[in-house]
This record gives sequence, C-alpha cells and structure tokens, in this order.
Amino acid sequence: MKYEVIVYHRNKLTSYGVPVPEKLDLAEYECVAKLQFDIRLPGAKVRNDTYMLTNNIDSSWAESKDPRFTSLPGKGQRSTSVGDIIAMSRGDGLTFHYVASIGFKELRIGEVKMNIKKITRVKKADAGDANVLYQKSLANTRKHNAYYETQHAKLSKATATLAALEKEVKANVKASNTKTNVANEKIAEQITAIMRAKE
Repeated sequence: MKYEVIVYHRNKLTSYGVPVPEKLDLAEYECVAKLQFDIRLPGAKVRNDTYMLTNNIDSSWAESKDPRFTSLPGKGQRSTSVGDIIAMSRGDGLTFHYVASIGFKELRIGEVKMNIKKITRVKKADAGDANVLYQKSLANTRKHNAYYETQHAKLSKATATLAALEKEVKANVKASNTKTNVANEKIAEQITAIMRAKE
C-alpha cells in the first residue's frame, strides 16, 4: 500500500494574505499531478515533499524524472502556490491540505465541494481516482461518527445508571440515619425512665 497524493492547482492565482475560504469548489481547480509515497512516512513530510516536488526551482517540475510521480502534466506548469490543494490518502480516507500564505490548513470533507463533473481539463482517470478517494473518506467519516454515537450512548447509559445508584445510596443513608435516630430516641427515653425511677 502507498500514500496516494493528488495535486490540484487553482485556475485563478490566489494572492498572498488572502484568508482561507470557508468552502472550496474543486470545479475551480485543475488536477495537475499524482504521486505515491512510502506508507510509513509521516503525513507532514509527504505533504511538504509534494509541495517541494511541484515547484519550479532549478527546472520545470512537470518534466521531473522523480519516480514518486505517477502522473505528470507535461511542460509549462506553474509551481504549487497559495490557494492550491494537496489531497492525500493512505487508503483509509482522504484529507485536503490548502496551501495558505504561511503553511497549510487541513480542510474537513464538508469544506471541499467534490464537483467532479465540472472539473475542467482533468483526465477521467484522475477524476475517478479523486471520486473513489472521496467516497472512501466519506464512508470512513460515517463509520467514525457511528462509533462515537455508540460510545456516547453507552456513556449516557452509564451516567444514568451511576446517577440512579447515587440516588439509591443517598436514600439508604437517609433511611439508615432515620432508623438510628429513632433507636437513639428510644434509648434516651429508657435512660430517662431509669433515672426517674431511681429518684
């Protein structure tokens, strides 16, 4: 299994300092490259290496011979920059990393509109891969949500049981105290009666 990466370039360049939008639409992006990395690598390294590999430093990255590339756009491709997206998957879901003015911002699934049919200049295979990764991510998110809901239900039940037990203990203590007080009162009456008899 490999770390699968897809790089999307925004059709219109984004200026530095512009805030990360609340929601992104992939219809405004072009799939420019696909890469694979060792599954054991940390996600941050994969993301950072992808960014460096898709920047024109000494030569055009689009003509790179690096074996980590599985799909290249050919000549004349700009560097990955602010506003672009790096999508990553280890087979257990898809994460989107928005290139911000400083660093990256990971986006939740709901913040990225996977409008695959409207993506321009994207090969069908690339669009299909993105859609498959998205569906896996969505299924994984639903699975986690179901798990957390189950755990929450168990916790709520345990909390209710604990509250009931606490209430029962308090009632027993109160009943016990009442019995003790009645017994003490009877003893006090008996002592009083004995003392009077001695008089």
